[in-house]
Amino acid sequence: MRPLSIALVTATLLAGCADADPPPQPPETFALDNGLTVILRPMQGTEKVALVVLYAIGGLHDPKGQSGLAHLIEHCYVTAAAGSTPERDMQGFMARYPDGWNAQTGDDYTVIAAVFGREALDRELQDAAARMNHLRLLESDLAREKPRMLVELRNMYAAMPHLAARNLAREKACPSPFDGRKGGVADHINALPIAAVRQRLQRCYKPKNAMLVLAGAFDPAATRTAVEKHFAEIPSGDAIGKPPDRPTPKLPATETVRARPVQPGAGPVVGLAYAAPQVGGDLYAPFLVLVGRLWNRAQTLGAAPGQMPVYYAPLDDPAVVCLCAPVKDGEKPEQAVARLEAFVADATHGDVTTSDRMVTLQMFTFAFGLLSVPDAMLAQNLYGTAFAMGRRAQTGVDSTALKHAIEAITTDDLRRAAEEVFSEKARAAVVVIPQ
Repeated sequence: MRPLSIALVTATLLAGCADADPPPQPPETFALDNGLTVILRPMQGTEKVALVVLYAIGGLHDPKGQSGLAHLIEHCYVTAAAGSTPERDMQGFMARYPDGWNAQTGDDYTVIAAVFGREALDRELQDAAARMNHLRLLESDLAREKPRMLVELRNMYAAMPHLAARNLAREKACPSPFDGRKGGVADHINALPIAAVRQRLQRCYKPKNAMLVLAGAFDPAATRTAVEKHFAEIPSGDAIGKPPDRPTPKLPATETVRARPVQPGAGPVVGLAYAAPQVGGDLYAPFLVLVGRLWNRAQTLGAAPGQMPVYYAPLDDPAVVCLCAPVKDGEKPEQAVARLEAFVADATHGDVTTSDRMVTLQMFTFAFGLLSVPDAMLAQNLYGTAFAMGRRAQTGVDSTALKHAIEAITTDDLRRAAEEVFSEKARAAVVVIPQ
């Protein structure tokens, strides 16, 4: 399962969601004595269940000199032996969940998720509890997963120019602490000993830092009993705390990078990145309007099929908004950067309209629960529904307040967001040239 794509999900919801729809039943939320937060959201119209485990631990929590520790734990978490499930590779994990899966490390979270038939719910709760309680991590797990991670990092920062431009620009706009990097630093990953990985798992990937979210076809009373049965005796673990602050970025920043792509014939790509405002802050609602405008004009940037010319993932990666586009024939790097800056300036200029407000509410409804959406639609993406509920709870998003803020946006709000978030002084630009 791909990480939740708000743009793609929204396309299926625009015609169907409206405040006139009857509001869905609120999810049941409770906590076990060991600190595990549980959210249950039964749904009609499906025979599947999404099980999402969210840890409040991400790449920003990696200790100095261990950039990639959280990412490595995520890899091992779904492939190492636990309970009655033996050690497996990633293909084995994927084969177990043909209806969907995800394993992903963000800045401040790690998500492990699977979608399966309702008849498998008790088995999957037992497996999830076994992984939280005691993952049987071996040297063979690290030997298998470290090379996979290094391939991912090469793709992120060099082998795929459109990803490299985005991720390199992102790192300049939102630098990681301790000279780290989103996804990890190869030398740090190679040097990570199994003792450090085991210690982190045993202390922190525990109920006190965890949330269990279930959405789909299940009986809530019976499921609560099953959750208590499988999870209540797991030790609480140590609270992880807030991650360290990011270093102050040196902006504006511009860099040209040469890289060897994995696909012959790949062309140069320009990327821009801007740090997003704090979720829930006074600039956030107008910022979302401006992101919506960028999305609506993204096709004019000429990105190749499957690429995202405008990237903003409010749940997966809320810290940054990035733009990428092919460098045109005969265009110098500085000209490509100026063209993308002009695109941003044009899209973020102008008075706010009623259409701006409504389109923004519709675009971000799935992420933030701004409008009522029928269960029949939510059931089409059970993983996304569960993940969104969990991330909203993790980040403390107030859906009602955000909706009201969007409805109340003024042109002055929009101008201030454009000036503070999308100014030329606040951008990081990277041009990746294949060699």
